[in-house]
Amino acid sequence: MKGMKRICSECKVENEAREITLHLERNGIHVQITGVPAMVCPRCGQEYIAAPVSREVLKIAGQLAGDLEATRATFARAPAEPPSFRRIVLALA
Repeated sequence: MKGMKRICSECKVENEAREITLHLERNGIHVQITGVPAMVCPRCGQEYIAAPVSREVLKIAGQLAGDLEATRATFARAPAEPPSFRRIVLALA
């Protein structure tokens, strides 16, 4: 993968290209993003994500969390008990 760390900075062994799952949290909202391209150390498991991928993942997660917060606020104003929007799972294709 272009722009990815080829050698683990901890173990000094060659990393492997894999797809990983990231778990992010903001204001009590958990976002799980699967299929994220990364380089992973086969010995210690250290994960390296290219900067452009990291920026895109954080942008998507922030948008999702913001949308869920707005939805939560809308339901909170409704007379019925608001549903608990605590987690969303997003798979990148």
